[in-house]
Amino acid sequence: MPMLVSYQWLKEFVPVGDVAPDELARRLTMGGVTVEKVIPVNQGVRGVVVGEVKAIEKHPQADRLLVTTVDVAAADGRPLTVVTGASNLTVGCRVPVAVHGSRLPGGRKIERSKLRGVASGGMLCAWTELIEGEGHDEDEGILILSDDAPLGADVVPLLGLDDHVLELDLTINYASHCQSMIGVAREAAAILDRPYQAPRVYVNEEGIKRAVDLVKIEVSDPDLCPAYAARVISDIRLGPSPEWLRRRLERAGIRPINNIVDVTNYVMVEYGQPLHAFDYDQVADHRVIVRRARPGEKLVTLDGVERGLDPDMLCITDPEKVLGLAGVMGGLNSEVTATTRNILLESANFSGQSIRRTSRALGLRSEASARFEKGLDPNGNVPAADRAAMLIEELKAGVVAPGVAEFRARPFLPVTIRLRPERVNSLLGTKLSVVDMARYFRRLGFETDGVAEGRKHFTVTVPTRRPDVSEETDLIEEVARLYGYDEITTTLPQGAITHGGQPVLEEWRVRARRVLAGAGLNEILTDSRQTPFAHGASRWPAPPTLSPEQAAAIPGGIPIANPMTVEESVLRSSLVPKMLEVMAYNVNRRQTDLGLFEINRVYWAKQWPLTELLEEPLMLCVGAVGKYAPKTWNRPEEEADFFYLKGLLERLADGLGLRPPRLAPSNLETLHPARQAAIVAEAGEGAANGGPSGDGANGGAGADEQPLGWLGELHPQVAKAYELPGRPLILELNFERFVTLSKPRTYRALPPFPQVERDLALVVGEDVPAEQVTAAISETGGELLRSVRLFDRYAGAPVPEGHVSLAYSLVYQADRTLTDAEVNAVHERILAALAKRFGAKLRG
Repeated sequence: MPMLVSYQWLKEFVPVGDVAPDELARRLTMGGVTVEKVIPVNQGVRGVVVGEVKAIEKHPQADRLLVTTVDVAAADGRPLTVVTGASNLTVGCRVPVAVHGSRLPGGRKIERSKLRGVASGGMLCAWTELIEGEGHDEDEGILILSDDAPLGADVVPLLGLDDHVLELDLTINYASHCQSMIGVAREAAAILDRPYQAPRVYVNEEGIKRAVDLVKIEVSDPDLCPAYAARVISDIRLGPSPEWLRRRLERAGIRPINNIVDVTNYVMVEYGQPLHAFDYDQVADHRVIVRRARPGEKLVTLDGVERGLDPDMLCITDPEKVLGLAGVMGGLNSEVTATTRNILLESANFSGQSIRRTSRALGLRSEASARFEKGLDPNGNVPAADRAAMLIEELKAGVVAPGVAEFRARPFLPVTIRLRPERVNSLLGTKLSVVDMARYFRRLGFETDGVAEGRKHFTVTVPTRRPDVSEETDLIEEVARLYGYDEITTTLPQGAITHGGQPVLEEWRVRARRVLAGAGLNEILTDSRQTPFAHGASRWPAPPTLSPEQAAAIPGGIPIANPMTVEESVLRSSLVPKMLEVMAYNVNRRQTDLGLFEINRVYWAKQWPLTELLEEPLMLCVGAVGKYAPKTWNRPEEEADFFYLKGLLERLADGLGLRPPRLAPSNLETLHPARQAAIVAEAGEGAANGGPSGDGANGGAGADEQPLGWLGELHPQVAKAYELPGRPLILELNFERFVTLSKPRTYRALPPFPQVERDLALVVGEDVPAEQVTAAISETGGELLRSVRLFDRYAGAPVPEGHVSLAYSLVYQADRTLTDAEVNAVHERILAALAKRFGAKLRG
């Protein structure tokens, strides 16, 4: 609903008489308050004056016509004879007279004429004819002016037809404080740098009993109704409102009804605070209870429709019944009627979300509900109630009881914000002084403290009527508005010009996707939200950033505020649960040979409860089950196993130009105890740039190594929980740390001297990892040993039970031709070291 602002009414709050309506609209629009259009109230009335009826006679030729003599203070002093069909005229009344040559809306020109043989020198006008130019209903009658209307005066200014209506198109940040005449007046005063004059409010209270003794207020849900005020007014005299009040409501787009209802609507337009009048004598026990509706309750609203209520709807009730829907519409059972003698005037602050839900559910939207939805000043309800009580008393429509009965959930205090002048000028591209900025805030009615040139910051206190201003950037916007958007110099962006490109990590990600897709895997993309039970089902470990105690506090993951469903109520800390769900989904649809991967972010809390932003490492997850190579004419089908995953990891590292990470023993509950490994990287120069390091609780990483993830075959119990057949495999790798910590491959020039190859077959205990033997050979071989490769592992006769045979190919090379003696010396040293460390023997 647009906000309609009367230009003449606005002039009562701020002196804008020297600013034409169109110019005012332009200035407001440039200041952020968009004026959609300016509508002149006078649609063409010209030459219509005030006349006094001196005589009334019947028309000699027509029973339904009258011949009137009207004094219009003509220059020649002669009265006019005017023929009319109106029946509401009396001798002495003053009326608008369209004399010969005058004009009405629509271009209608009035001229002398004869009606049934009687000359008529003009036309007596009804209100409709002055507004629309068309004929009026017989029931309307001629517009009767006040007795003090000057004879012969132009009716345009007298009736306020020289007014203009500004139609505002309010954006969300202006809706709360510009949905009232006072709010718009404050904006106009600030933008034009004019003084603002608040309405004079003085309530003439009478009676012995105070409002707090006449009505009791109970609020059961303070979150939905943080403030509620009520005034009690007795000896109500219901009747039509005075002309000025009716006209102002019409300019605001509201139909006048009676003096009590019109006053509540008038104050709503003036203050932006909706009010409602209840028949005080219809409120049981004179107790107002604000609560949610109960199941099965119904209410017949003022429009005569019976409406079913639900517990999401906030109601105004008494101990016996529902009196109205809070902020939406009153009930017929407490309507102010001609028999009403006492009223309870409600002025409250209701939750905008609650009003919006109720309004939409019932299909009821009004000026009041629209204002509640956009938010109100929590401290504005009592001043609005006082203003309405004053007007009712001034109109002699009732007697106001002393005081206000009030409920307030808590004090609502102004917001104090620190502002950095340097930041203001940096964002706006201006060179405003601190004093200039403070002056803008004072024009808005904001208080400032600590204002002095050279200060790095000062404070601004924002009144509660401006809920849209809550942080420094909001204050900077206010400065820009009052300084003038059109005054801010247009400048081109400055700075070094760089070529566009992806972040380095994103380039690694793209390359990894190509490698894995080239290996025959399909990429998936899953939601970052998941069920809190996913981690329990997969048994995947908690993030390494949390201590065991902190991880136990959020076993399902970091909870999301206001989740849509339980299935989407936590943020994932691993890609594994969703990967297993996708694998199960496909297997259930007969896709039993799967190779999937995902590279995406997970969310790790640094501590719990949260005190700082989350870490969001980029992770890589691979899931596989069934065959990865189908049967062909020259090759049998091949099932994915532990070594398939290991090969994928090595292929990924090779495709990225990195050295493969090391695999180490692990004891992860998610994976098969004998078919799993931890993925680790040696700590190098890049370790300082990596993510958080784990504590090694699940095995694998040594003191000089950084944990990167795990790979292996799923534990049979986990596979059963997800209904995955065969021997499903899973790999999760901290991709971000992998590309940061892994050493790049190095290339050497082709050597000009020959190499010497020697094979070495050893017998060691079956519990000795081949990787440790390889590392020992490399370490002992020194500079002459260029490469070590394990090419055979054998167990069985004639190798002793409990032992295995490991066969290595060793390559020696130097910057000269090596002699047999040099190679034999290194070879013997290697054998001695292996015998000492592992009890290794040469295989016979």
